[in-house]
Amino acid sequence: MQESEQQQRPRRAWWQFNLRTMLVMLALAGFGSAWWRDHFHLSQQLKLAQDQLNGLGMASWSTQQVVGAPNTSGAGDIPTAWASATQDGQKEWLRLTYKKSVRPTIVEIHETYNPGSVTKVTAFDWRGNEVVIWSGKDPTPTTAARGISRIPVKCKFKTNEIRIYLDSDKVPGWNEIDAVGLVSKGKTQWADTCSASSCYASRSGIGFGLAVPGQPVTVSGSNVVITRSKTLPGSAPAAPPTTGAPVLPFGRPATSR
Repeated sequence: MQESEQQQRPRRAWWQFNLRTMLVMLALAGFGSAWWRDHFHLSQQLKLAQDQLNGLGMASWSTQQVVGAPNTSGAGDIPTAWASATQDGQKEWLRLTYKKSVRPTIVEIHETYNPGSVTKVTAFDWRGNEVVIWSGKDPTPTTAARGISRIPVKCKFKTNEIRIYLDSDKVPGWNEIDAVGLVSKGKTQWADTCSASSCYASRSGIGFGLAVPGQPVTVSGSNVVITRSKTLPGSAPAAPPTTGAPVLPFGRPATSR
């Protein structure tokens, strides 16, 4: 009886099995191809958006220009350094973070235009308390074209965040800063992020509104942070000149107080 039932059952042809396997494989390939097309398209869109953001973030005289090692060659009103929103409108500050927490001995400030305005350096401990680690007269004289102020600091704790204060209103003109190094045991770290009390880039509407996700951003007193690498000279658009105002190098208008 069992033998007769087995004989009556139709046997599946090998080609039927292979056809089903091929159909399944084709379906999987179709799904994979569709996923890859969507993934590739999304990746391209994200890359384009990132490139556009990077282009905007590379604004002349923005806080981004302080991030990383110094790259401004020569003295003068050069867009690869940070500048405040106004020449002499108020006291200014730069707040910088670094990748490694260290006990700094020197803060190295590269001042590239109208130097000599630094009056105080503070550090933030792990609780977020701001502690003065130096105050006094900027080592670079106001008569110099540019200078590197190597300020000895006394810090009793490890930190990866400092703030430098500038009496910008007492040193005529834009007091531009290219980079700030944090020195410990002979090794120098360059800033990983930078925010400021104000920024000339905010006047042109370029380079702000580009906060790193989860990070603040600085525009004229509020908090804005930019962390990307520096631009090369001339690669970012300068702020548009004001009609009727004499123009300084790189297209920035000279304004009086």
